[in-house]
Amino acid sequence: MKKSISITSLSIPHYENVLYFTDPSVGLEGYIAIHSTSRGPALGGTRFWPYASKDDALQDVLRLAEGMSLKAAGADLPLGGGKAVLIGDPKVLKCPDYFHAYGEVIESLQGQYITAEDMNITTEDIQLISEKTSFVVGRSGLAGNPSPWTALGVFHGLVATLGAALPNVSISSLSFAIQGVGETGFHLLTNLIKHGAKHISIADINPDKRQRVQQTYPFVKIVDDRTLLSLKVDVLCPCAFGGVLNSHTLPIIQAKVIAGSANNIFLDPYKDPYAFHDQGILVAPDYLINAGGLMCVHHELIHHVSVETLTTQLRLIGTRLKTLYKRAKEANLNPFSYSLQLVQSLL
Repeated sequence: MKKSISITSLSIPHYENVLYFTDPSVGLEGYIAIHSTSRGPALGGTRFWPYASKDDALQDVLRLAEGMSLKAAGADLPLGGGKAVLIGDPKVLKCPDYFHAYGEVIESLQGQYITAEDMNITTEDIQLISEKTSFVVGRSGLAGNPSPWTALGVFHGLVATLGAALPNVSISSLSFAIQGVGETGFHLLTNLIKHGAKHISIADINPDKRQRVQQTYPFVKIVDDRTLLSLKVDVLCPCAFGGVLNSHTLPIIQAKVIAGSANNIFLDPYKDPYAFHDQGILVAPDYLINAGGLMCVHHELIHHVSVETLTTQLRLIGTRLKTLYKRAKEANLNPFSYSLQLVQSLL
């Protein structure tokens, strides 16, 4: 390992291992959080973001790692939960030496943590990381970018959620608001349009992402983020950062169905779901509906990348959600909190 790489282990309750790492020679700084390996090695993507502070980055990686444990358990995969965040501007810092140094950090964990794509990490970046460690998935020519599969799984889950909340209503007659049109959000948008959706609004802080939508689908309405949450639509699809559902946003949200690819959609997953349920809003559990990407890279991990098998597994996302909504309704329980208890019991 390069002499300039520094790795510090942090003691965080309820986490098996949390590392803070730096390499000043290439501007590398970040965290890896391993929440649980009780079901298998911790697998979760790397997020690259200019966090306002180290504490913000740490809190994000901790929430994301726990979410990966829930996601793997909910999808019945032999994997644990982990995540990594890189601190800084990817447009400035990305280079081969940067990702080689990061690959050495991952290699030091000897398989406890396996990484993949997440926000601002591409298959090209994954290839560079893989030159220093074998503990990566989502490589070009194998599973590749998992975002389209995540989006397809979200679509199946969205259809199941609509069936529970708005039965016998066609997608073409509904209005949608998508928050975040990065790789996954854009593919979800495409799936909705392919299935007849005509009334769609989107928001994204990245002008390049907005322009892509405008050029590809000119009829889609583009609004700012705050306006999007308050739109009078049938369905809200959070596909960006987590924590968007909270006591501050509840009063302005008018959608009756919330289903998207964002992780950790509730700011407080133990309190906020009850408030949204009391308002008659059906929220699809994020760790169930967005598991498609994890299913995809798991296929690479076991050296069996089969489109047919993966497609069948993605349909199970909708099946699991249908069963969840049915059982929660029969028990007169909040579906999100009910599912959280069930999944946590599997860890």
